[in-house]
Amino acid sequence: MGLVPQPSRRAVRFVGLAALVAISGLALLGISASRSGDAAFPGGNGHIAYTYGDGYGYAYAGGSIWVANSDGGSPVRLTAAGSDSTPSYSPDGQRIAFRRDGGVAVMAANGSGATQLAAGDNSVSSQVKWQQDYDVPGSGKTIPVVRIQTYVQEWRRFDHPSFSPNGARLAVSESRGRRTQSSICAVQSIHDHQCIFSNPDAYFDFESKCVDCGTQIVAIDSVTGARSADLTPLIAGRDDSEPTYAPDGKLAFVRWVPGGSSIFVMDSPGAAPRRVTQSPGTRAPDFSPDSSRIVFVHGGSDVGLVGVGGGAVTLLPVPAPATAYGSYVGAPAFSPDGSRVVFRRGSYGPGAQAETGLYTIGIDGSGFTRVIEGGSDPSWEPLSPPPAPPARARAKAKKGKVKLNRKGRATIGTIVCGSTPCRLRVRSAKLKAGKRRCAARASLAKRLAPEKRTKVRVKVAGKCLAALKRAGRGRLVIRVRVSDALGRKALTLKTTLVPPPSG
Repeated sequence: MGLVPQPSRRAVRFVGLAALVAISGLALLGISASRSGDAAFPGGNGHIAYTYGDGYGYAYAGGSIWVANSDGGSPVRLTAAGSDSTPSYSPDGQRIAFRRDGGVAVMAANGSGATQLAAGDNSVSSQVKWQQDYDVPGSGKTIPVVRIQTYVQEWRRFDHPSFSPNGARLAVSESRGRRTQSSICAVQSIHDHQCIFSNPDAYFDFESKCVDCGTQIVAIDSVTGARSADLTPLIAGRDDSEPTYAPDGKLAFVRWVPGGSSIFVMDSPGAAPRRVTQSPGTRAPDFSPDSSRIVFVHGGSDVGLVGVGGGAVTLLPVPAPATAYGSYVGAPAFSPDGSRVVFRRGSYGPGAQAETGLYTIGIDGSGFTRVIEGGSDPSWEPLSPPPAPPARARAKAKKGKVKLNRKGRATIGTIVCGSTPCRLRVRSAKLKAGKRRCAARASLAKRLAPEKRTKVRVKVAGKCLAALKRAGRGRLVIRVRVSDALGRKALTLKTTLVPPPSG
């Protein structure tokens, strides 16, 4: 049949099919260079966790998880694996969830105790068969011998974990499906693998079918990995990805459909999602610490801000690179104090490496600064405020005049125990009615648990009650000793007593 010429463009498609199958997880997952940043839980601005790999700090397959100070100083590598990416801090800053080997893992914020919670899987099989007298559909031609090769790929992968506000759950995107790809070409004989490209009647093509291929948002337990809920349904041809929780429990995610991507928000997990960005091509959302706004990638090269209810979009002024041909942005994330945004700016062309990395910018557009050379997928550690000092017990007397009942009794106020258990004892209860000074009887609980309260009651009887009736009112002062973990303290309640109604 003669020499075999260079493959046609259709042949090149087929020759690259095996490679396409090998790396098709990227396309199937909908992964782009603008993976979402995460962890805008409120607090002080701590470390920035990020992915560092090949390609100026970004590798589609992942890299290692690193942390650095918020100014980029003192970088520390936390994981040694080459398939780790998309770190996300827990609300208390004590744990980091991240993607590993197509699944989800969690470790302590210092990199210790990594545990795989959800495992991804991928399998590729291939089958070859030959057929004689193959009728080419719709052409009326018959090819003496063809080779039919079929690839079948089945996969399940998890990506972009995000902690719930209480840290008990993780929202993750789960991609799964079964793709069948087949090719047909003319060969010289049965069991011959070499396609004939010189034969004008040779037929060469491939088709691809995908069954139940899509991505959905699911919730898993952040300790055990047990699946707890499907937050969005799996619909063939639609990808829901890049979930991120708000501190108030809302959930944002990106919905990819033919024609583009948009950001949707659920007011609570499982609620009907509503679209908050109208321009296709918006992605990578992250909530502000007060849950009122979302930062996201707008059009590939801009960082946008929008309210959780949608509406007008504000673009942060990200400068163009000085020497590179152009740039793109990805993975924006709010700082825990809400004042800044960290994101990746990638550049291409001359000088690209010098202008690629993680940058921060104020939400007012000020202070554009590169803090980390290379890197991607940033997440900002929320620092918990320092613990409040232990509280002491406190007393509150009723305002105005307090009237005794017919039995000479009344509740004149309350005492609230502090942040540690306390013991109470009445030291004195003295009434001044006119010119007479006399003792009243006060009662309250003797022991209280932290932050519990007791009513302070008083009883006036005998000559003291008679003096109060003659005077019409009297000044009552009750002193109580409180003993707790901080030592002893005296509390004083003062009020004006009036006698019970006559008759």
